[in-house]
Amino acid sequence: MRYFDPRNDIVFRKIFGQHKHLCISLLNALLPLDEGQRVERIEYLPVDELPELPEQKSSAVDVRCEDNRGRQFIVEMQMYWTDAFLNRTLLNTAKSYAEQTRRGMEFREIQPVYSLCLLNDAMPDLKKYPDEYQHVYRIRHDLHPQLLIGGMTFVFIELRKFHTQNRAFNKMAELWLGFLTCMEGTESEENIPAELTANAEIKEAIGLLAENSYTPSERRAYEKYWDGVSCERTLLTGRYEEGRAEGEAIGRDKERLAVARNLKSMGLNAEQIAQATGLTAEEIEKI
Repeated sequence: MRYFDPRNDIVFRKIFGQHKHLCISLLNALLPLDEGQRVERIEYLPVDELPELPEQKSSAVDVRCEDNRGRQFIVEMQMYWTDAFLNRTLLNTAKSYAEQTRRGMEFREIQPVYSLCLLNDAMPDLKKYPDEYQHVYRIRHDLHPQLLIGGMTFVFIELRKFHTQNRAFNKMAELWLGFLTCMEGTESEENIPAELTANAEIKEAIGLLAENSYTPSERRAYEKYWDGVSCERTLLTGRYEEGRAEGEAIGRDKERLAVARNLKSMGLNAEQIAQATGLTAEEIEKI
């Protein structure tokens, strides 16, 4: 039996956007919540229609919910890194926080918003910490980090860095991250780690990966999603290479102009400078 990849849009939404108890388990496992603050009940919220980023139409998946205390949770599966990723996350979270306001309410009634970002890529600024895959960001005082401004918490998890030998921050976190990272390409139940199937919630989630539990249209959507991700990654790589080539060309032009200035200050004529640098007479005259 073939098992689908849980990071896929269709699959991720089916597991965490349709099965509340599995979403609750994921939130309690991966968010920095104290024992008395654990999520008990949730209701799903509509996904906001934010402006799409051209390079992230297929790669970002959101599931949003609110618990019985009014706290909001954004669970996002992001397939690859882009420079706009952090800005997009901040915008999503701040928008959810601000939209709680209503006329006549007291600001203290606004409930916290938690953003859980599962990133299938590496965060460039954190590459120097190869064993740290969970990153929690809050608004803190510069000199007194124990002083916080509550309201928004951001949790980023780099799935590429997670390995079962890494020290997990709790057992359920390790199981959920194992589920998200080891099911890709699984063709047989025998290949699934026993520790995953030993847990009732993870076993149920694995059952939702079985290809035969999806309709023909869902299977087509599953494959189409991967095609979209591949195209976007290819375009993003092309833009990066194009930008790098353009930057290198600009650098070479600046270097030639600097050489030409030096030669001109040494008294060489325009023809000699042109031969040495490849610049035109008009370009040399402007120096």
